[in-house]
Amino acid sequence: MIEDDYMTISISPSLNGLLSNSRYLFDLRRFFMKQFIVLLISGLIFMIFTGELPAAESQTESSPLVFVPKSRYEFPLVVDGQEIAHIFTVQNKGKSPLIIERVKTD
Repeated sequence: MIEDDYMTISISPSLNGLLSNSRYLFDLRRFFMKQFIVLLISGLIFMIFTGELPAAESQTESSPLVFVPKSRYEFPLVVDGQEIAHIFTVQNKGKSPLIIERVKTD
């Protein structure tokens, strides 16, 4: 009977220690999860505001500068099969050569 009491006394502190460690680990896990979420959101915000947008190209003083005085033209009604054409004037107001690689129509 004395040994049972001794065993109970020796087991009880170890269970208390185990439970307190699990609370500590749970709090530690929650702390690191919060830190991870904060860092993830901060990284995404940083990437959004500092990332280079594909459509935005930086202009330097020596780069070409496109100027189209009249960029829109409305064709009159035509008979089916009739060929029509319009010439657009494109000017380079920059200091380096202008290379037109692609034309997009509407």
